[in-house]
Amino acid sequence: MSQQPLRERFQASKILVVKVGTSVITRPDGLPALGRVGSLVEQIAQLVRQEGKQVVLVASGAIGIGTGKLDEQTMLSRSIRTHMHTAGSPEPSPSSRAAAGQGGLMGLYDRMFGEFGLMCGQVLVTETDFASDARRTRMAATLQEMLQMGVVPVINENDVLAVPGRRKLFTDNDSLSVLVALELKAEVLLLFSDVEGIYRSAPQPGMRPLPVLSRATKVDYGPKSTRGRGGMESKVAAALDAVDRGVGAVVVASGFTPQGLVRVVSGEPLGTVVMREADARKYEQAAALAAAPAPAPAPTPTPAAPVRAPAPAARPAANANAAAAALLQARAARAAARQLQQLSYAERQRVLDGMAAALEAHKAQIRAANLLDTAAAARAQMSGAMRARLELPDKKLATVCDGIRAIARQADPLGRTPSMLRVASWRRHTWPPRARQAASGGSRLLSALVRRGAASQIPPSGRDPGATPHQTHRLRFP
Repeated sequence: MSQQPLRERFQASKILVVKVGTSVITRPDGLPALGRVGSLVEQIAQLVRQEGKQVVLVASGAIGIGTGKLDEQTMLSRSIRTHMHTAGSPEPSPSSRAAAGQGGLMGLYDRMFGEFGLMCGQVLVTETDFASDARRTRMAATLQEMLQMGVVPVINENDVLAVPGRRKLFTDNDSLSVLVALELKAEVLLLFSDVEGIYRSAPQPGMRPLPVLSRATKVDYGPKSTRGRGGMESKVAAALDAVDRGVGAVVVASGFTPQGLVRVVSGEPLGTVVMREADARKYEQAAALAAAPAPAPAPTPTPAAPVRAPAPAARPAANANAAAAALLQARAARAAARQLQQLSYAERQRVLDGMAAALEAHKAQIRAANLLDTAAAARAQMSGAMRARLELPDKKLATVCDGIRAIARQADPLGRTPSMLRVASWRRHTWPPRARQAASGGSRLLSALVRRGAASQIPPSGRDPGATPHQTHRLRFP
């Protein structure tokens, strides 16, 4: 059993459970890593929209967002007298921080998925939901319904209700993702962390992760991540438990690899594939046979007549012709784009209407070419979901034409700003003591000035209009 056929099965999988570690989707200060979160959302949207996958996301981050928000709230609500005579405020509990950050976290996911035309839904669970047959059945039915409607479930433990130290069924999001994958009968479980895979010992520069792992593999685990409850040992235990209980395959990979989710699902050998012990032995035997030197070829008799040298292969010439044709097409597209740029909006509308009319006029030729493409896809054993996306029946072609005409009827979008999103960053414990006292006292002073009608020169928000996003918390007063 080679690794490649196993990974090729990922392309045919329907349900994927993706667990993303806290260290991947948050920065070292606990706030969301917007770039990585956006890349993750974009990859999930690609798998759902283009490949017909059903993706479940198991992720956290609410505690980090809630910590920043509560620190900001505490700092701005305390008076100068309190700052001067109090050594410090009590540290918020994890449950309080999670409650304060859940709204912001889901607002972030909702906005990002919305940019790709997808909806997401929050699902908070506890051990009770898995211990009760009725709750577990209802949860699985709800998740299945969400997936069938194209909604991406975002699952996390309900930290507000969770009781630390009493967890038996799952202890972190790694083991939680296993339970979710088992309930949904997922073909693939992907565990993304801050390492490239599972190593036999502590990772060193130049060391490559294990391609496969089973219970027979001896691993020396390093220290766990500093920003999560789990660690590499927890991930391995969860992955082995998943494959033993029926999950098709588990991959442990790095969440920092560009396009890592899409590349793993497409079959690229990234990370470590966790297998059952029997499957791992078959893989090792196949790998040993592949690495063995090929036997020497048997001597062949000298031909009686001279053998004519074979003609040069035509593939390089074909590749060169294809490259030249692609270059010409790219140059033509660039020239056409520049011509479109010079046209008025009414002329562009006429171009779009002409495109729709041309598609309808050549419907028979398009359908014939599409039948050839689908036949070639069937011969290449392309997955059913991909072949379904490749098919172009008359109804789908009519929908395309209607969509082109709808775009032509829209108002000119150039020069318009439909919406703006300003993302500010919370800073925790970064102000000097005098600045913190001035900020807290300033909020009370602002209220007094407003009551006296003397705040006409202060911005309504109490913030400096020229401040940068990282300085919006600094208050200015006359």
